[in-house]
Amino acid sequence: MASSNKPTATVVRVKDVDGNWYKTVKIGDQWWMAENLKTTQFNDKTKIPLVIENFIWEALTTPGYCWYNNDESFKKKQLTEHYTTGLQ
Repeated sequence: MASSNKPTATVVRVKDVDGNWYKTVKIGDQWWMAENLKTTQFNDKTKIPLVIENFIWEALTTPGYCWYNNDESFKKKQLTEHYTTGLQ
């Protein structure tokens, strides 16, 4: 019987400073996020600036975040889906 050469992956969950849980996956020797980051602050609880204007993004030299289509309900939708799938 031939051995399988299928790649294997290990899945681990991590939590951010806001309490959101994320799946990660290890591919080879590297760990990758399997989901988009949802937090709005750094580990030291400093707020990450919300950027909604394209001209600001173009000149930005510091961290920032935005919502898809500048619609904050996108985050709430993701969190609801995350919770209802039992991945809390």
